[in-house]
Amino acid sequence: MTDTPIRILLAESHTAARRNLSALLTAEHGFSVIAEACDPASALRELDERKPDVLVLDLALTAGECSRAVRLLAERSPATAIVALSTRTEPGFASAVTQAGASACLLKEMAEELPAAIRAAVAEARRERAQRPGHPRRLSLIRR
Repeated sequence: MTDTPIRILLAESHTAARRNLSALLTAEHGFSVIAEACDPASALRELDERKPDVLVLDLALTAGECSRAVRLLAERSPATAIVALSTRTEPGFASAVTQAGASACLLKEMAEELPAAIRAAVAEARRERAQRPGHPRRLSLIRR
């Protein structure tokens, strides 16, 4: 692995949750939270301007259009791995989100697993780019 920090865009609608997640990620060796967003417009702007390695996405920002939003974000920034966070637990939800393009879908209550999910997503994206430049594939890492 490289010494270059993993550049993270944190898109979370709730201020307290965003602060807690930012503190968790900032404390991790090799992570850099380069921007935070609290709404869809700022998330898109930061995604376009900053070109992060990873977008940590609160699916509450998608206004119920989770899979569609993930698919559009993955198409808009194919080099950015998406790690989705949700409170939804219904069967098939996490699978639908990863099939749409997220590298992982975690329950918000499992935030302690977020650093490992980010590292796995970035490692998989780097392997894919090395094998097939210009054609990233998404990791199907689902946590429940």
